[in-house]
Amino acid sequence: AVCEDGWVWGGDRCNKCAGFATSLMVFPFAPIAVGVALIILLYKMGGDSYERWGSWQNGVASMLFILLNHYQVVSILSGVDVMFPAYVTNLLRAFTFTNDLMSVFSPTCIGIRAFSTTFTLRCLTPVLLAALYAITFGISRALGRKFPSVAMDFNRTLNGYFSLILTFFIALSEVCFEILKCVPNPNGTASLLSDRSITCFETEWNTLVVVGAAALIIWIGGFGIIFLNAIISVTKKFHDTGVQMRWKFLFIRYRPDVHWWGVTLVVRGVLLNAGFTFIISGIGQILWLISLLAVYSGVMFIWRPWRHMLNNFLDLTAHLNLMLIGMAATWFANVPGPNQPVRTDVVSLYFLCAALSVFIPFVPTVFVMYWAQNSPSAVMMKHTELHLILDSFEQVGRAEEQTRRDFLIGLDEIDFWFMMVAKDILQTEFAKRRCRAGYSTHKLSQVPLNNIRELRTSGERNRVSSRLTTAIDKAPASEMQLITV
Repeated sequence: AVCEDGWVWGGDRCNKCAGFATSLMVFPFAPIAVGVALIILLYKMGGDSYERWGSWQNGVASMLFILLNHYQVVSILSGVDVMFPAYVTNLLRAFTFTNDLMSVFSPTCIGIRAFSTTFTLRCLTPVLLAALYAITFGISRALGRKFPSVAMDFNRTLNGYFSLILTFFIALSEVCFEILKCVPNPNGTASLLSDRSITCFETEWNTLVVVGAAALIIWIGGFGIIFLNAIISVTKKFHDTGVQMRWKFLFIRYRPDVHWWGVTLVVRGVLLNAGFTFIISGIGQILWLISLLAVYSGVMFIWRPWRHMLNNFLDLTAHLNLMLIGMAATWFANVPGPNQPVRTDVVSLYFLCAALSVFIPFVPTVFVMYWAQNSPSAVMMKHTELHLILDSFEQVGRAEEQTRRDFLIGLDEIDFWFMMVAKDILQTEFAKRRCRAGYSTHKLSQVPLNNIRELRTSGERNRVSSRLTTAIDKAPASEMQLITV
């Protein structure tokens, strides 16, 4: 919708711009200032080495990433071709900023109101962000000649840039596909879903399609290839600390044997938006979103990719929540009936509760994650479990081989599965065999560890627990931190 000068579209009506919003200090200088501050903040907070990837702070950062992704999908849901009640529309549009950060600064209030202009600016976001990173990096290097501590590291800076691209990949996909999302009109024409003043397949739309197609190929295709190539090739030289820092954004959130999970987020972001280009009915668009979310949830449940176990729970909860929202949204696509107002109020309340309920597990999960790594009682419990594990190894070592075989054969399916997981960890870390996708925490962090294979091939028949105890006793302090934290 197009509002008069000094007014901005609020989703259901034009709202008057605040006095300060019409100043150039708000746009473009405010986004630049916020961008520089964000670059510096990400750089300062993004310097953890591999040994710290499992810290509770990084676990909370992953939780925030999951929450942001959740509300980015909620924002996509607000774009389905369905007439929601005003308060539901306002609720959905409250999260629009997660996919369109420019909207926070209301560029419309300073005269940037043409859709073609805002669309082009959004398509150029990766270029503008790269320019901001380059300027900040250059200034830091210049100042670093006199103040060495100020100079930014290239790998760490590049990680920050790509981290933002991956974090907002859903938003980037949405803007690239936005120009292709058309809906039919009663007169036989089609209008752009995000701006009904644009008629599809006419001159202005044809021009913008070229811009959108270029953005789709360069950004979605280009970044997708970069990320995929990194996941395939970089892991072979991941022992290099520089490589770890440069591509940390791709691997820090996920377990070593599910290091490729970032690809699923890229594919999900593309597919969530691509469906709107060939599905024109509101109910069809909703069902498309629900189907993709269900598939992702199922795959995520099988792999449990997150480095912190509680984040698997949060991610699954968030996606179940999104599917509930989608199912509630189908109600508003129904044909009105005599009891429609009452049913609409009930579903709207349900919609509101479902949209906000994802915050319920957030606070206790943060507390549990912090407590597990900082509470003396939690640390004591972990050390107790460590001794019990070593004692279990001793008991297994004392048992006859046939007894061990009978024990394993008699395990239930789920218990045997957990034993296989434990086997993969031990084979990778101690026997140096390629298990868990071949990734060892000790190898990645370049911490030396006694090669248990040498003990085995030398003909010694010591108990397994004795070998492990010897390896742990001889390990340096830095390695003990890896084992016990």
